[in-house]
Amino acid sequence: MKLINPDLIRREEAAALARKSVRHVDRLTAEGKFPAPYKFGPCCVLYSKSELLAFLEGQLSSEKASA
Repeated sequence: MKLINPDLIRREEAAALARKSVRHVDRLTAEGKFPAPYKFGPCCVLYSKSELLAFLEGQLSSEKASA
């Protein structure tokens, strides 16, 4: 039996955490402005929840610093 990494989340969950649409997350990812996903095939794209949360915290910190 293979264990599934609970840290990996689907695109829809990643978009919800970032409070963005899935399409906008796709665009940001393509532009290199969003953490890169892990691709396990053409229809299986997963994001690391811990990497995403660290990225979002960094975004929040930089917004507070510039305000």
